[in-house]
Amino acid sequence: MLLSSGFTATCAAVMAEQFPAEIRATGVALPYAISATLFGGTLPYIVTAMSNAGFSDYIWVYIAVVCAVGFCVYAVMPETKGKVLD
Repeated sequence: MLLSSGFTATCAAVMAEQFPAEIRATGVALPYAISATLFGGTLPYIVTAMSNAGFSDYIWVYIAVVCAVGFCVYAVMPETKGKVLD
């Protein structure tokens, strides 16, 4: 709960700062919807396929890879401190 609240407390502000005001709603909503669809929507199918193939002990690897991709995205995000936002 603590980790989730720390993420959600800053998530909206961080995502909104990445886009100019003219495209901010689309810039935040579209990548979020695509990632939720690709990773969250397909996870039950991937877990079921891995379990049926005998790889149920390695489901954590898929989740770890998705987390690593997310970390890489956050690591290269530009800093907006001191930048004038539109």
